[in-house]
Amino acid sequence: MLLYQPVEENRSGAIKVLKDRSFAEIASDYALSLHNFPSLPLGQAVIEADPMNCASCGVKITLKGRTVHASQPESGVSPAFGIAPVDTELWVTLRTQKDGMMADLVARTEGLVGRASDAFGLEFELSIHDIFRHCENDTAAAEIERAALVAENVPLTETELPMRGSEDFRRFGSRAKAEMFLLGSGLDTANLHNPDFDFPDELIPVGARVFSRVIRSLCTKDA
Repeated sequence: MLLYQPVEENRSGAIKVLKDRSFAEIASDYALSLHNFPSLPLGQAVIEADPMNCASCGVKITLKGRTVHASQPESGVSPAFGIAPVDTELWVTLRTQKDGMMADLVARTEGLVGRASDAFGLEFELSIHDIFRHCENDTAAAEIERAALVAENVPLTETELPMRGSEDFRRFGSRAKAEMFLLGSGLDTANLHNPDFDFPDELIPVGARVFSRVIRSLCTKDA
């Protein structure tokens, strides 16, 4: 079964799939995925039974001052330099290797913003958006995928894990044994999300072969 998400990059895609009533009828024992990865040699793979992706959340910080006429800046409270607006916004992303570390990082961030606001006489609001849980491969699923990579003669390599980017694929781990492996898209390619990035089409048959091998092995095992 090939699974397509209706949304990507804002954590809502996997949630929408899981909440769809049709998904309950086709839910599988395993959820398998691959992610192409620049800075790895073309066609080489990385898979570990450990965290593969970091947890992350977006933090929107609104700093509120007191607006004032431009001729009397000393009577206002400005949250920015060069101008005297009533408020300004900071958007930041927090990342941790595992979910359990995120609450502490959010609290530390809120404390830092609070102390800075108090020092300059500002009010502030802090809200959390786009929460991604860290992705950690199921051990059994990772071993099945590793065996398929070896059987298809896909070279295995290593890289620093977890990758800092986050993926909502982690949410499928609540319904199935989930795993993600990385497939190198070349050492000299542009980074992900760079407008110059060009996906190497030669990876498509590699991924298809690996997933086909997994399907055949699982069907043989069940038989």
